[in-house]
Amino acid sequence: MEHAHCDDTLVKRVDSPDGTLTAAIYDRTCSRGSSFYTYAEIERPVRWGRGETVCYVITLMRSHKIDAVWKDAKHLTITSAELIESSEIEPQSNLNGFCTDIQVSYDLRTNP
Repeated sequence: MEHAHCDDTLVKRVDSPDGTLTAAIYDRTCSRGSSFYTYAEIERPVRWGRGETVCYVITLMRSHKIDAVWKDAKHLTITSAELIESSEIEPQSNLNGFCTDIQVSYDLRTNP
């Protein structure tokens, strides 16, 4: 039995105004292209390669165009201009509004 293999493609990195964190958006493809996801996380930047994950802020089933906007070093907003079905937001998404001491808000167009 073959195990699922997933590949992440960086879509965008948005550094916090003070440069200590970055919001990273990835598209993930699993099982030879049979599953697609978009997710965003907050990372601590490292000199080379992918940053250290602080927390995941949202995971969406299927590929979606989302963006990340820092208001200041402690406030991040995840946005989407496209319509996202509520059922496509993974339950483990961190929608409670905080990632350590970073307040995360969401401006998503959702269809209940």
